[in-house]
Amino acid sequence: MNYETNEDTIDLKSMLFSALYQWKKWLLAAVIVALLLGGYKGMSSWSIATDKTAQDELKQTYEDALASYESTKAILQETIETGSKAMKDQEKYLKNSVLMRLDYRNVYVSTISLYVFTDYKIQPGMTYQDPDTTPLVVAAYETALKDDALIQNIAAQVNMETRFLQELITVSKPEETSGVLRVTVMHESGEKAAKITELLTARLNDVQQSVAQSVGPHTLKTAVSAAGATVSTTLATRQDTENKLFTQYKENVSKAKTELDELQKPVDTDISKTGAIKSFVKWGVVGFVAGAVLAVLVLCIVYALSDAMHSADSLESNTGVRCLGVLADENRKYGRLTRWLRRLAGHVSENAPGAEELIAARVAQYCKPNTTWLVSGEADNAQLDAQTRQLQELLPEQKFVCAGSLLRDAAAVRELSACDGVLLVEQCGRSTCASVRRELAEVSGAGKTVAGFIAIDR
Repeated sequence: MNYETNEDTIDLKSMLFSALYQWKKWLLAAVIVALLLGGYKGMSSWSIATDKTAQDELKQTYEDALASYESTKAILQETIETGSKAMKDQEKYLKNSVLMRLDYRNVYVSTISLYVFTDYKIQPGMTYQDPDTTPLVVAAYETALKDDALIQNIAAQVNMETRFLQELITVSKPEETSGVLRVTVMHESGEKAAKITELLTARLNDVQQSVAQSVGPHTLKTAVSAAGATVSTTLATRQDTENKLFTQYKENVSKAKTELDELQKPVDTDISKTGAIKSFVKWGVVGFVAGAVLAVLVLCIVYALSDAMHSADSLESNTGVRCLGVLADENRKYGRLTRWLRRLAGHVSENAPGAEELIAARVAQYCKPNTTWLVSGEADNAQLDAQTRQLQELLPEQKFVCAGSLLRDAAAVRELSACDGVLLVEQCGRSTCASVRRELAEVSGAGKTVAGFIAIDR
């Protein structure tokens, strides 16, 4: 039989309930922590409740915190309100704006070039020259072509909002010339761009008359050219900026909502004597729970780190030795709660009917009559002697020799060579997996076999 195992195993259920059935330990720890924490908090509150200066300071602190809370809340609410409105407006703009719907990689462009001529001439030999009104005339055309009334009239004819049409029309002055004005119209189709250009051209006579009256006489020549589809990186940048602006509004609103949800109103601390008592009770309960959990955790850690035999199942799984049966330690008595928790942990608190006979039957199946058995183990001598007498009484055809520990008693080692087999009696909490493995090594070295072990539950 192979008694070696690669690693020890731990039954988590047994570990938990083994810690729980030691309820006196963790209950004591819970009470101590409850008294310490509750007492500290209660005394602190009591000292404040009886100190007027401390009460005034707490009240002022609360009022300052409340004012800060209300101010922050108002700012966040305003941010959410204004941000939501801006987000909805921007969303509506992105949805309805023709410019935002254009594909910057395929934009149709139509251009009107305006050439302005005045009667200005430089007088040779004259120190003082008449002012050149050409730049003023060009500037007047630039202003007139951007006039809301003009754009509104055209927008009504193409069934478009004025502000969205204004985005499609660009009026610019080439730097290299002083008497030229260029009007560019963008749209998603060449026909629509040409239509807007045609309507603008039709209004130029009215614009020319208005400029002539306000600035001075001049001659206007126009040229209309259709550039067709083109790629506009400027439009791509504008669209990207507007989309980022919508995203920024959305993020700002979301962030403000999160901060508003997380914002907590300050609590007015009860600094009365009644509050001190409540504080003692509250923190006492917290301390009790924390102490109990901490104590159970410590007991579980001790259980996991200990090499002690916790139960028959753990010893059997960790050493590979067959368990012949589990008997209760009759010298120990447990209450009803402890017995229930021990049962959940896999322990026995009292022997089941026929438990000794079952062990004897298992031993009898393992050997022939007139076999000499050495009863040894890490259980105390009283347990070894009791189990030897019990087995001898139930199996008179076998011979059972009671010996001490094979690890500490020389007499037990000497008896080992004269026996046919070994029965181990191991006691929970006293025996360890390491000691049982060393006992198995002693038995194996003497050329003997181990029938199994009897577990004495603590």
